[in-house]
Amino acid sequence: NELEEFYEPEDTFKNTLKQAVEGTDTIKDFFTEWKPSLQTALEKIAQGHNVTTETALSAFLGMCSVAIGGNKRIVSGKWEEKGLLWMAFHAPTGKGKTPLFRDCGREVMAKKNEELNNEYSVQQRDDERWREASPDSRGERPVVFPRMIWTTYTTLETLTNIHVNNPSGIGLIHDELDALISSRNQYKGKGDDVQKLLDLWNGREISNPTMNNYRYVPDSFVPIIGGIQTDLLKKLFNAEDIANGFVARFLLVPFRHPVPPLIDSERKKIRDTISPEERTSMSLLIEQLIKGRDIKEQFQLEKDAETLIYQQHDELTKESNKNLQEMESSFKKLK
Repeated sequence: NELEEFYEPEDTFKNTLKQAVEGTDTIKDFFTEWKPSLQTALEKIAQGHNVTTETALSAFLGMCSVAIGGNKRIVSGKWEEKGLLWMAFHAPTGKGKTPLFRDCGREVMAKKNEELNNEYSVQQRDDERWREASPDSRGERPVVFPRMIWTTYTTLETLTNIHVNNPSGIGLIHDELDALISSRNQYKGKGDDVQKLLDLWNGREISNPTMNNYRYVPDSFVPIIGGIQTDLLKKLFNAEDIANGFVARFLLVPFRHPVPPLIDSERKKIRDTISPEERTSMSLLIEQLIKGRDIKEQFQLEKDAETLIYQQHDELTKESNKNLQEMESSFKKLK
């Protein structure tokens, strides 16, 4: 309600990204190389989809989490973290979650997956020719393994196999997270899918051996970005998933709409004003992240950033002390 009272549609283009995130000017240099065209693109995309800038920004950050991979780490003292996000965008059915994902980076990553799949097809053909050749003329056998940076729903067993061949990480992007949530331990309630998913959120080592194969990922990275119908949230918010911390691992993002909402003809006019420069500002940043995702880098938080984060930690600690004990894990995950 406070957000709706504060929000004035005619001022959207004047709002800076930092104001959209915090309502203040406390966020400085949101990206290392700040581009005003990226900010404008996010604002226009948000209006074009009839959502607030916060919602479009969240979708963009979710796609960035998939693109950046698991080789980048932020360090603060002994604390270390990757850019791994689990985000659940909730809205009633038909609100356009998937088109927003596409405009905020998923389309760029789909093209990259297609490129990697084409490379895999070439590897397969080279390997087939190698096997058909006589032993004397073969030479070294070509390397053949599937590469991708994200996939939709897959079993945990298949996900582990894919991750072994993609050590920089593999994102899960779902139009509907219900498929992922409902399929856990689907074999008559047996298995440890829930526990393995909980481990994946930590971004550490995972193992998933079978009788015929020992599969081990020493450094996992599996961001999960998807939508869920608001009416199905009770499927996510069940007693077991609250107790084991599964719910607490997701950042829940509501599809907020501007007040009053824009009519379709106004939204089309806004979409038509997105310039090529603004469009490419988003795709170029995600392409840059993908290009460097295999490079291992470590980043140190600046003092101002550390101060800001730990001030927020203090606020969360105060809030957690007011609430039920069952909520303690949620506040820890938020930190």
